[in-house]
Order: sequence, then C-alpha cells, then structure tokens
Amino acid sequence: MVLHHLQLGPGRALELPDAAVAFCRLGYLGVDLFGFLSGFVIAHNYAERLARSERGATARYLWLRLVRIGPLHWIALGVLLAARLGLDDFVRHERLYRWDDFAQQALLVHGWGFGRLAWNLPSWTVSSEWLCYLLFPLAAPWLAATRDGARAAAFAAVTFALTAGVLAAAGHPEFNATADAGMWRIAGEFAAGCWLQRAWAAGFGRGWPWARIVPLLVAAAVACGALGLAAGVVACFGGIVFGLAHQRGRLARALARREAVFLGDASYAIYILHWPALRVLAWAAPVGGVTGAALWRELGLQLAAILAVALAAHVLIENPARRRLRGWVRPL
Repeated sequence: MVLHHLQLGPGRALELPDAAVAFCRLGYLGVDLFGFLSGFVIAHNYAERLARSERGATARYLWLRLVRIGPLHWIALGVLLAARLGLDDFVRHERLYRWDDFAQQALLVHGWGFGRLAWNLPSWTVSSEWLCYLLFPLAAPWLAATRDGARAAAFAAVTFALTAGVLAAAGHPEFNATADAGMWRIAGEFAAGCWLQRAWAAGFGRGWPWARIVPLLVAAAVACGALGLAAGVVACFGGIVFGLAHQRGRLARALARREAVFLGDASYAIYILHWPALRVLAWAAPVGGVTGAALWRELGLQLAAILAVALAAHVLIENPARRRLRGWVRPL
C-alpha cells in the first residue's frame, strides 16, 4: 500500500514496464490480504473464548481490539490536524479536511458506508475492521461449534464469492471499494478468514503439499496482478493465508524469524502513519516534475523516512501504550 501511494503520487511518472505498472496499481489489494489474515487470527484467538459466554469477556475483547488499533489511529489523525492548523498552505485540497469528516474519523465510524475518503485516507479500513470486531462476538458461538473442516472451507469460498458479487454490483469489480462500500469488502474477507481458520482447526487440508502449493499461489497472485485481475489476486490471498497456517517448511521458518515477526507487528504502524507522513513530506519537499534517477532517489528517501517514523512510533509509542492499556483489564 505504501508503494502504491508513492507510485501514484502527483508528478510521479515512473518509467516501468506495463506489467509492473499494472502490478503497482493493484498495490491497494494489500488491504485484502490483511482482511483474510485478520479474520483468521481473530477467530483463532477469540472464537472459543467468546463462545464460552464468560461474564465480561466481550467487553474485555473489544477493549483489547480498540487498544490494538486506536492509539496510532488517533495519533495519525492528530498529526494531520496539527498540520492542517499549523502549516501554511498545507491544505491544497480543502475537501479532504472537513470538520464533519474529522469527527467521523475520531469516532472510527467513517468506514461504515456513510463516510468519505478524507484526512487519513487509508484509515477507512481501520474503521471497517473495527465494525468487524464489534460484530464478531455474535458469530463466535457459531464459528466455535463448527467441526466440519470441509463445510467451513466451503463457507469461506461462498463468502468470498458473495463478497466479489456484492462489490461488482456496487461498481467495484476490481475490489477498489473504499469508504463508500469498503465495509462489504473488509467484512466479507474477514468472515472468509474466520471460516478458513475453522477449516484449519478441523484439520481440513492437513497433509496437503503446502510447501509446493503456497509458492504456486504466490506466483498465481503475481501473474494475476500483472494482468490486472484483481479478483484473482484476492482469491489467491485466501489460499495463501490458509496454506501458510499449514506450512512448516522453509517459508514458514523464515516468517517465524525475529526480524520478520517484528516487521509484521510493526506493519500497522507503517500502514496507518504512511499517509500523514507522505502529506507532510509532500508539503515540505514536493517532487512534482522530477523524473528519471532523481525521482527514484526522492522516492527512496521518502520511503526511508516513512519507515523510520513508523518503526520509531511502533517501538516508542505503540508498544508501550498497548502494554499499559491492556493492563487496565484482566486477561481474556
């Protein structure tokens, strides 16, 4: 997603092969990989616990999820607010910084189908994800009671197909729905991820040669991206998430390394802070009209700055805040 926004910024006519341009333009589909992964992880960690209906479990679960997404979301919004109020000529597009949109973003409801792309543009996904978190306790007993892996896998496939159909009917066959219909996109992939987890927990696919299948799915996703087939890329993402849950080979070991785990944990900080960082950098050092090697150098410097800011925020703000706020409730 970061590379997608860098590549498509104003004045950034990168000289790339047509297939590479098509692939970069589908960078927004990183959101869809996270949708599957998020549903899988939430079902893995909370379906059984919430199904037990322990007193106060739902409230503790929701607090833990809000602690995970809230602090950096509000910090990113605060950075844009400070820039809006304190930097001369920061607001080049007034419609992106309306106060009613700010209120929706502060309340995390702007991705529920009635908001707009404004302020921290990528944060609509966080709002849609929060809606999924709110609804998940209602589905947890049904998910936890599912013991048939093949049936759960079928539910995942049907859920994805319905999601693709709804998005196509809404005018988004390329899965490019955002604040207007993005909640259907995120909710469908989240639900499919939940069903994939139940299929995995029931042993469906165990013993399949995932060490061979997962690389093939990755190659298929890349090929679909080069051809501009968004739905094909997203379908491969579901298979990749399911396959990696079974994988015990070289790729799984690489993803389990401390460095990979750290970057995965920091990915939310990178995602939620990259847009405010890009806006401030665009105000401080615009690169419009720069081409060739100079443009690549500027983009590389901007990418390095974004990563440095996000990783520092993850280590110095996000992790300490998460630990402190989690301590306000007893473990789930």
